Amino acid sequence: EMKSTGEVLGIGRTLEEAMYKALLSAGYKLADHGGLLVTVQDRDKPEVVATARRFYRLGFKLYATAGTARLLNRRGIKTASVGKLHEGRRDILDLLESGKINYVISTSSSGQLPQKDSVDMRRKAVTSRIACLTSIDTANVLADVIESRYSENNMELIDIARLPSAKQSLRFIKMRGSGSDDIYFDCFDQNIESPESLAVRLTSRSHGIGGDCIVLIGPSAHADAAMRIFHADGSPEEVGGNALRCVAKYLYESGRVAKTHISIESGGRVRDTELFVLDDKVFSVTVDMGQPDFRAASVPVRRAGPVIDQPFSTGGHDFRITCLSLGNPQCVVFVPDVDAIEIGLLGPLLANNSIFPQRAHISFATLVDFSTIRMRIWERGIGETLASGDGACAVVAAAVEQGLSPFDQDILVRQKGGDLIVRRNQSGVLLTGDAITDFEGMIEL
Repeated sequence: EMKSTGEVLGIGRTLEEAMYKALLSAGYKLADHGGLLVTVQDRDKPEVVATARRFYRLGFKLYATAGTARLLNRRGIKTASVGKLHEGRRDILDLLESGKINYVISTSSSGQLPQKDSVDMRRKAVTSRIACLTSIDTANVLADVIESRYSENNMELIDIARLPSAKQSLRFIKMRGSGSDDIYFDCFDQNIESPESLAVRLTSRSHGIGGDCIVLIGPSAHADAAMRIFHADGSPEEVGGNALRCVAKYLYESGRVAKTHISIESGGRVRDTELFVLDDKVFSVTVDMGQPDFRAASVPVRRAGPVIDQPFSTGGHDFRITCLSLGNPQCVVFVPDVDAIEIGLLGPLLANNSIFPQRAHISFATLVDFSTIRMRIWERGIGETLASGDGACAVVAAAVEQGLSPFDQDILVRQKGGDLIVRRNQSGVLLTGDAITDFEGMIEL
């Protein structure tokens, strides 16, 4: 039930997914970033602090009327102050017309002038198609939905006339490569109808199994098997170096493929793997990731010609970027000290920049010596991860291209989750690393 807009029905496998559908059906334009305007009566101010902090941590820019702004700033929540209408100022109306505001939290104050302010402001919000939340509990529900990462691209479409009569049971395997953990499903004999929604639900480390992605393993007409990857936000991924190693390990140890050279299709390309086995257990895998492609159109990146060690500025920060594709868009930035990078700020600033129409994986790297590189990565659809196989390959490919690392030699790439060996040679980029099975289980949906 929506307090201001009547009643709508949202059906989902989680409360957050159902609420997302309900809010969308009620006419809300749901944004995961932007601006929030807060104006609440005095009795609601203590309660609104925690709510405002949630939106602030989600990256929203906060605006509030004077009293609320003072309170939020005192609590460490950076908030811009705007004047009230009955004080003879148009700050709020101008702000609502500016396009900077995505949501309004407004609870009416007593008195003729404050009530008229609320009516005028809410009318402007409605005519500007800005979601106006008239209770703090509704605002908290909205924060839950935004934090859950559900969107129109990953929510499950449910036929209300054909609701399932029983829960579906799915077998899964939790695996990791260099500390990067994913959830794997053998889809040779089980079917997953909405992997986008499932990825959002299961990758949650507080409410799900936990992981960076889900990976579906199934048959291929062109290789020994195929895999499909879905990020934590439900978006698809063309290829994953760590996932390829884990899939190869699973195929061998499960008996699906009884050989140590296994081909895997991913993102429309077939990649070959070589397995190193001891006592029938795979302890390491080498993947041929193919040739890196530095052409701007292949990445894609909105720049003329190859982008190799080119200057780029955004958000008040200056970078030198190298862009390439290994089947997915990669951007590499070499820095003096990778540990000093504010990756939570700079990662999404670059990854979501308009020069990358499909977003990009952003790797920050530091050369330790000619054969050792330290790196951190911000992955589109996930955030910072402990390790990335294709990211490590992109870093080495960029280093060789820029003359920073030698051609056809093993390069040790050190990441938070573990080490990888990468070699760029005539055949392409070779990636070698571990593949570990943590546990298997069954989940009911």
